[in-house]
Amino acid sequence: MRWSGGLCIPEAKNVSLNKKFIYTLSAPIFSVIIAGTLAYISFSFDLHGALKAIFIVALGSTILDLFVNLIPSSSILPDGRKLHSDGYNLYLIPQLKKFPQQYENAVELYNKKEYSKAAKMFDDFLSKTIEHEDIYRLAYSSCTFIKDYEIAYRILRNFEDKFKLNSNDYYNFAFVTYSLNLDDEKKIYLQKSIDLNPENPYSHNLIGYELNRQNDFEKAIPHFDTAINIEQEFAYAYNNRGHAKIEIGQIEEGLTDINYSLQLDKKNSYAYRNLGIYHLKINQLHKAKELFLKAKEMDSSTELIEELLTKITAFASKQLL
Repeated sequence: MRWSGGLCIPEAKNVSLNKKFIYTLSAPIFSVIIAGTLAYISFSFDLHGALKAIFIVALGSTILDLFVNLIPSSSILPDGRKLHSDGYNLYLIPQLKKFPQQYENAVELYNKKEYSKAAKMFDDFLSKTIEHEDIYRLAYSSCTFIKDYEIAYRILRNFEDKFKLNSNDYYNFAFVTYSLNLDDEKKIYLQKSIDLNPENPYSHNLIGYELNRQNDFEKAIPHFDTAINIEQEFAYAYNNRGHAKIEIGQIEEGLTDINYSLQLDKKNSYAYRNLGIYHLKINQLHKAKELFLKAKEMDSSTELIEELLTKITAFASKQLL
């Protein structure tokens, strides 16, 4: 088990719905058992009156908490996250038990990164009105991973109509609308993400990336700094900051950031693109072209890759003249 803001959450990823029900119910009951045991001991051994009073108050408090916690309800944290009472989760689990194996299979597919299959299953759950925040999140995330942004957008819009989104949800909304070239909506959702959590590293990284796209590299760097200070192994932020530094003339500092980004994540085509930009800046055209081609092979939709390949061909032609 791990402690998470007062909630008792299983650390294991593949937990059956029956076990989840037991975990959830055990948490509030356990407090009553402890307080009841202490109250019993205080009277059985005739402990000091102050201790008796403390344990009686504790017992009464835990019994009250038990009943309050078992009433289905939700509360909103300052960053927009919604926390559910144990009663809400106990209410939800029987709904998921209508088809527990399918649900557990979908989660397993998601954990195995088989996002196409998982997306279809989660979308099917939602179409059957089995609606819960986590199912919506797994559904739109699966679609985002396979770059099916239109379906992800539809799921997010439905999600927004039915639940209160948190900062990360709005960041994902901003990313999806950015991918669909819906610039006005992207700005709205990105601002909502920052309003709910001014220290959301993903939102700061996306803001910085947008500034990079506008060639406003000096303004972008503080956003990448913020993202890295919050999440110190954020590969994308290091990579984007490295690109910005290279463009403003901090060539070697930028290279250091990009190399560290690749240590954290070797599967990011943009890191190879930016590493190619570094070699282009120092006139190592052959190495730059090699890296651009590698980035294109990894992801043909990598931004600017065609322009950079054209640019390097033009540079090479000039050198031959």
